[in-house]
Amino acid sequence: MSGRDDTTLGTSDSPLYPEDHQGAHFLGVEDRGSPLYYDANQNTVYTGKVESGQLTDEWATEVSLSDRSLSEFLDSESSSWESLSAFAKRHLPGVDTDEDEGDR
Repeated sequence: MSGRDDTTLGTSDSPLYPEDHQGAHFLGVEDRGSPLYYDANQNTVYTGKVESGQLTDEWATEVSLSDRSLSEFLDSESSSWESLSAFAKRHLPGVDTDEDEGDR
C-alpha cells in the first residue's frame, strides 16, 4: 500500500503534494497551509515553497532536528497541523493508522 491519504490525493480545495519530493517524505500540511517534508538522511524538516498552487523545487525553510527524533518533532508540533500523511502518522506516538491495523 502506498500510504496515500486525503493529504496526498489532492482535492479542488487543496493542491496535490507528492509523497516524496527531492528525497524527502511528505509529512502533511501545517495550519498555515504549507506542506512539510522530512529528510531522514539529514534529520531535517523542510517547508515546501508553493507558488501559484504548485510545489516548487526550492524549500521555503528548513529545521534541523539535531538530536530529536521525527516522533518527538511531530509530538511537539501536534497542535499546528491541518493534516498528517500516513507516513507521519506512523511516526507519531500513540497514533494507529489503517495500515497498522492490516499489519497485525
